[in-house]
Amino acid sequence: MRSHAISLDWHHTPEGQGVLTHLTDQTTGERRIYGYLERPILPPTVQVVHYKLFLSGKAGIGKSSLVSFLLGQAHWTSHLGETPGIKVTNVFWPTKIQTQLVLFHLSLWDAGETASKKYSHIQPVCQENSTGVIFVFAFNDRRSFEELDQQIPNLSQAPTQICPIVVGTKYGSVSESEITQPDVVRFETRWKLPVLRIRHQTPQAASTPNQGEVAIVLNLICDQLWCHQTTRFDSNLP
Repeated sequence: MRSHAISLDWHHTPEGQGVLTHLTDQTTGERRIYGYLERPILPPTVQVVHYKLFLSGKAGIGKSSLVSFLLGQAHWTSHLGETPGIKVTNVFWPTKIQTQLVLFHLSLWDAGETASKKYSHIQPVCQENSTGVIFVFAFNDRRSFEELDQQIPNLSQAPTQICPIVVGTKYGSVSESEITQPDVVRFETRWKLPVLRIRHQTPQAASTPNQGEVAIVLNLICDQLWCHQTTRFDSNLP
């Protein structure tokens, strides 16, 4: 198992909690949602790194629910049905890398499958200048998992430039799961990619996700992006 560049438990510390208050809506207690021209107000000494991430996966597997989860919002309240076109969401997440406070600005591009098939420009626009791709599948949809074997080589044709991230939604419902733990292990071994998991929720039981669960996934996503960028930089040195 590789070491992590990001301190995965830093958000639990007094310093981490203090920084998170700047990203929290004091009236609701939830993380703030930022518009296209907005960003958290933090000291100018804080390093800000930006990543454009394109969400890839078939319709109905939870791409939009994943975005809601990363925002710290209830899975089912912000979006119902397939995304009609392109939706861009800004997610800010503070991290600690060694002694440096780094704010990750994740620009998430989610495109509906129907719109992508109807309009040929949508996929190229989403992929243009992307620094990472989040491949999304659902644990209750085996086909979405098996399609990753075609999606990863097709959308990661420049592995030194694009960071591949894999997220499985609707995890934890054993009775509905069509993917076993050995399936996941074989996939991780073949592609040398960790599979991040988002627990299963139904519309009736939807609630604001636990901050600890969100922090784990965001930290691991940011860690993969940072390590990929560092590896790419080092590989370009003479």
